[in-house]
Amino acid sequence: NNHYDTDGVLSVWACLEPEIALNHKDLIISAAEAGDFAEWTSDNGVKLNFALNSILSNVGGDDDKAYDRALKLIPKLAIDFEETGGANYKDLWMESFEALEQDWKDVVEKKEVEVSKASSDSIVILKENTGLCTLSPYALYRAMKEKNVWEGTTRILHVHELGTTTSSTPGAAGRTKKYYQYSYEKIGHGWVGKLVERHMVPNVNKECLVQELNEKRLQSSSSLDCWETGGPGDSMLAICATAPG
Repeated sequence: NNHYDTDGVLSVWACLEPEIALNHKDLIISAAEAGDFAEWTSDNGVKLNFALNSILSNVGGDDDKAYDRALKLIPKLAIDFEETGGANYKDLWMESFEALEQDWKDVVEKKEVEVSKASSDSIVILKENTGLCTLSPYALYRAMKEKNVWEGTTRILHVHELGTTTSSTPGAAGRTKKYYQYSYEKIGHGWVGKLVERHMVPNVNKECLVQELNEKRLQSSSSLDCWETGGPGDSMLAICATAPG
């Protein structure tokens, strides 16, 4: 592995200590899924991912030092997470995990987020009424699983409510209208080219899609901003988004 990350350091440790690693198989897989795909498959897996990320931060981002510390600490972390839920290493994960739990409570339980399937079974629509990108990818994964919309999903359409405008058009004066920003992306493992057990996420021609969306926008005289390739953060998962207003 040419860099430090959760799945990388756990893979190295599993190669060095295969018998011990097998005893913690479920925890290791869950942590790797959290680290690589931002999936919340277990609390302990997410916590271990946060703990390993903290190790890198604590050494100033030095990969070599992080590997050295992590490989020495992982056996103790694995046992502690299995036995106490990580109680003895809270300093490495608690702040990040508590923020994630608060995100889940504030955003999902207060119904400020809607998660539903589109007419295409492969697309999930995430509508947020609290501005841009408030829902963490971990909480989004958990929401999709709990709402039974995860299976078969390959892409996510984010719909962010930005605010309202008041019309001054004669006959419609005083009427308010909500306005949104949209972004379209692959699900968490969508950047991986070869998978053993998971469903593959097909590639999409971003330029052709953006051209088609903008043509439809013009044909419908929509007030929607132009679509562009990429998206918030322009990650490996981003496909396209409406231009910021």
